Amino acid sequence: MSEQIYKDFFEEAMNQIQSEYAEFGKERDFKFWFNLEYVEDTIDSITVSVPSEFMWKQMVKNKSAEKIQQKINELTAQEIRLIPVPRKTSKTDNTIHITSFEKDLPKTESNESPQTLFNFETEKNKSEEIKKNNRFMQSMAGLQAMIDQEKAKEQESQNSDLNNQQKNQENTNVDLDYEDYIKQEIEKQRQRSVQINHPMLRKDYTFDNFIPGPVTQYAYSASKQAAEVPGNDNYNPILLYGGVGLGKTHLMQAIGNYIYARNPNLKICYISAESFTNEFTSSIQYKKTEEFKKKYRGLDVFLLDDIQFLSGKEATQEELFHTFNAIYDRKGQLVFTCDRKLEDIKDLAERLSSRFGKGQLLDLGMPDYETRRAILLQKMNLRQKNISSDVIDYIAKNIQTNVRDLESCMMKLIGYCELIEQELTLDIAKELLKDKIGGGETLGSVSVESIQQAVARFYGLKLADIVGKKKNKQFVLPRQIAIYITRELMSEFSLKDIGAEFGGRDHSTILTAANKVETLVKTDETIATIIKQIEKDARKN
Repeated sequence: MSEQIYKDFFEEAMNQIQSEYAEFGKERDFKFWFNLEYVEDTIDSITVSVPSEFMWKQMVKNKSAEKIQQKINELTAQEIRLIPVPRKTSKTDNTIHITSFEKDLPKTESNESPQTLFNFETEKNKSEEIKKNNRFMQSMAGLQAMIDQEKAKEQESQNSDLNNQQKNQENTNVDLDYEDYIKQEIEKQRQRSVQINHPMLRKDYTFDNFIPGPVTQYAYSASKQAAEVPGNDNYNPILLYGGVGLGKTHLMQAIGNYIYARNPNLKICYISAESFTNEFTSSIQYKKTEEFKKKYRGLDVFLLDDIQFLSGKEATQEELFHTFNAIYDRKGQLVFTCDRKLEDIKDLAERLSSRFGKGQLLDLGMPDYETRRAILLQKMNLRQKNISSDVIDYIAKNIQTNVRDLESCMMKLIGYCELIEQELTLDIAKELLKDKIGGGETLGSVSVESIQQAVARFYGLKLADIVGKKKNKQFVLPRQIAIYITRELMSEFSLKDIGAEFGGRDHSTILTAANKVETLVKTDETIATIIKQIEKDARKN
């Protein structure tokens, strides 16, 4: 049942696109190629009516469908699918829906709005303006005839395919006894379910693609158990925590993919804490809090990423507390991730913290050498690439930051092989990776906090001075250097993420600071040396 959660977003998206077309005098193009109407929505989709299946195919072909979907995703900060359904037409000959063009038609004698259905024969002798509309609608009628032909061909093809499938199935079943037949049907169903992908989840984030090692084996097993029996008190909620790039989001989405593949009817939502906060704020602004509550409190599986961003957001924490209780009480599965321990999250309500910590707290540490090597081999197999064993060993031994850095090094080497078409030797690999593995030294673990502390130690400042708002000269440059190093070493962090770690600064401030220091590094050898020293210190702590 539709709750009209996204109706306002759909209408706003259409209004924005219409304004863009109007700016270039293409109102008629907009009316023709964006002839969509809101019908209903679910947690991850909006159903829209279209003139016909054929017309929808043309909208997809000329990218107008993609344009409206992208605009909706921008407004909602989520991946929302558009589901087209054919618009109902009148049974009367020469009559089609023109709801999208209704405002262009003149008023009737009774000053009422014209009917949704427009008949060419009864209107053809009216004013010149109406004649123009008639000519346009006649062309639409011609298009409708093409549509009907196309639909008839498709239906005939589908019926033929269905008959062939039934005949093949009958022939196959003759030689099977009942038990074998049931096994075969179960396997077919399993194969079909595995191919189903939830629109909010990455299809490659599965348990099969996660390589557990001694450090992550328990987190992997507990996550899989939660996916096998969602809502089980022993594995609900689950909190996955650890440094960046260690697989928290991978395991979280693997839980969602596993559950969805076996029961696509469940309401599953994956969202970052930042997007959750933004959506809640918008619901207050547009007086849609009831719709927001229905959307999230009615979930069967709730996957909330990066809860450290809830720090200090009291209203969002309050709403999440009630969302948590509503889902938990209905035996829904809750999974959260965090880049630090719960007690290290500042300004987190105690009652919410206790909810997060009442289930399984799973620490994801850096995998050991053997696991890192296995991860590299698996990722190469997935991409059907081949790199020599000594190069794999070199990366696995020297990259000890996180899995993302492992993959980053591997992709750089693969890219070199594809572009240069030259055999990759160990010497070439060392040269290509010298920015990540300098001087043969092992890269140690690094975090935003360790960078901030290293900068503070070097300049003899307090950590609060690095992340604070003071604009004194002695604080500004160290703070900018800390921002620059964070951006260089923590590539998975967006500008907004970095801003949150530096006192809530906006992305433009972060970009300006990073660019300024980048210029200094190129022109001032002293600054370049200082940064290298700070980076080295940050990796030791």
